[in-house]
Amino acid sequence: MSPLRGGEADKFGNRYEGRWTTRQLLYVLQGQVDSVTIEEAGEIGRGVEFTVRRPGKTEVHQVKRQHASANQWELFDLKANGVLAAAQDQVAKGRQFWFVSTVPIVVLDQLADAARRSSDLQSFVGHRLTSNPLRAGFDYLSGKAYGSAETAWQTLRGLEVLWPPERDLEYINNALAGLLLEGAEPTLAAVGLGNLVPDNLGVPLDVDKLIELLEPFGLRPKRLFGSPTIRQRVRQILISWRESVGRELLQPTIARSETSDLVVQLRNGPGRLSFVVGVGGGGKSAVMHQTVAEIEADGWPILALRLDRIEPFSSTIELGQRRNLDISPVTALAAVAQNGTSVLVIDQLDAVSLAVRQRLDHRPREGRPRLPPARSGRREPEQCPDQHLPAAAADERLEELGHRQPLWRRSRNPEVLPPEVHRVRADHAEVRTPLVSLPAPQQPTAGQDGAAAGSQRLASAPQPASQ
Repeated sequence: MSPLRGGEADKFGNRYEGRWTTRQLLYVLQGQVDSVTIEEAGEIGRGVEFTVRRPGKTEVHQVKRQHASANQWELFDLKANGVLAAAQDQVAKGRQFWFVSTVPIVVLDQLADAARRSSDLQSFVGHRLTSNPLRAGFDYLSGKAYGSAETAWQTLRGLEVLWPPERDLEYINNALAGLLLEGAEPTLAAVGLGNLVPDNLGVPLDVDKLIELLEPFGLRPKRLFGSPTIRQRVRQILISWRESVGRELLQPTIARSETSDLVVQLRNGPGRLSFVVGVGGGGKSAVMHQTVAEIEADGWPILALRLDRIEPFSSTIELGQRRNLDISPVTALAAVAQNGTSVLVIDQLDAVSLAVRQRLDHRPREGRPRLPPARSGRREPEQCPDQHLPAAAADERLEELGHRQPLWRRSRNPEVLPPEVHRVRADHAEVRTPLVSLPAPQQPTAGQDGAAAGSQRLASAPQPASQ
């Protein structure tokens, strides 16, 4: 949504800047950042909102929510707003300049990435400017913006460009606050942390200072990382899931080629949401069971849930409580992984898809998961880049539901990859199905089609359980 000019635009801009600042403060509590200084005095604070200090590196961040109602930044807009000049000045002094906005500046991002991967200006110009937009963009920077190709290239090497959506900032801040702070609900804890900023301008906010400032608000660090209690509960939940699925499989199980494809993706690729799709009884359970067994041998922490065996929930925290966790499954898994690689499995997607149909039909039924946490559940795992999003086993009917009410969405964050879909061939059934005598099929009546669909399963890290 584009705010109106004037006061509303200023307020929206301040809110976005505040949420990005809060993210950096959460990184201080997490140990990724040494300190954050907002509006630092002296030349280091010129043209930027705050300074972030990491071991051996200093970053300066400039945040602009958007440029009027434009859906992207142009290089001449950045020059007119002083962004390019500030970047040149800060990079020349050995700092990394970050430009953060809700709208993209794709050409500048691509040029900066190409410059960082070039050993010198000659190789950059000769081998990295592979398209007309890139060549035109660098011509502008080396001419009107900086007056020198060398200056433009050196500035690009020290430049980072991000355009995280504001709502994603909010949800992920809440998830991080739930992982790192106790004394209030995660949403309130994130807001409380952000409220420290106006009264502490120019003050280096390291972890000790933040703890001191948070104490009057009843907020304190949560000791979750490495908690043996959480580790044990996550392990118990995995064992319960594995046994419940294993009872339904033929013995010995049939090795599936789809398992190898999925395992290779998890081991070699970055974390992403993946769906395993097939007809009911086509072997989705076997693929998931075999995948978990292979990944578990790598020593990765795994948390697995079956949605059809959980009471109704309205938030990811409540979902965790249904499984004897006091926190959301993503937060619990992150606490066990301690910034390492991990996998979250969500099984029995039909519990979600039926709820989607009920929501669309405006006829909610008892005993099904409610959907308000869908957005937060999809975004929450972005706080944990090494939390893999393995496989969704889903009925083919999922695609039809997805067209009406998507169970996932493509993130506008360029660092978040789109989902992978793996189809399971129905060459042979893998689930042990009792042989029973059924009456002749009858034409379903209205409202029965949702319950008549075959099994659907989802395993993923972005917690589609909330959807």
